[in-house]
Amino acid sequence: MNHELVFTIANNIALFSWVLLIFFPAQKVSRFIVHNGIAAVLLSLLYLVFAVIGIVSGAPGGFSSLASVEQLLSSKDWLLAGWIHYLAFDLLIGSWIVSDAINRKLNRFVVAPFLVATFMLGPIGFLAYWIFRKNKFKTILWENESRQ
Repeated sequence: MNHELVFTIANNIALFSWVLLIFFPAQKVSRFIVHNGIAAVLLSLLYLVFAVIGIVSGAPGGFSSLASVEQLLSSKDWLLAGWIHYLAFDLLIGSWIVSDAINRKLNRFVVAPFLVATFMLGPIGFLAYWIFRKNKFKTILWENESRQ
């Protein structure tokens, strides 16, 4: 199987989904593809394929130490599976951020930087959004949005 082709396909699925989340967070197409999990399911299926190939091929390494994870990820199958794992879970976090922001009536322009940060830096974007939503200043932003 062509690893580069699958890498490109997975990246395109994720990129398209992130564009939907950032620019069209509440639109029907975003709800169908991202919020319903269609994109994450497609990525998860790709992950499953390459994780199974990695297991069947008997790639060395494991999850018991950093050195064994390094050895495991030296296999192209597991490296690709790992990358797809990041894409899928970051996308799920992005979807949660958008759903939470919509429920809280947060302006989409306020949430966009958190989505970009989550897309590029995963847990840092989630952490920033989580801190923001717990911050006492959030009420001001949300109240201003509801008055408009």
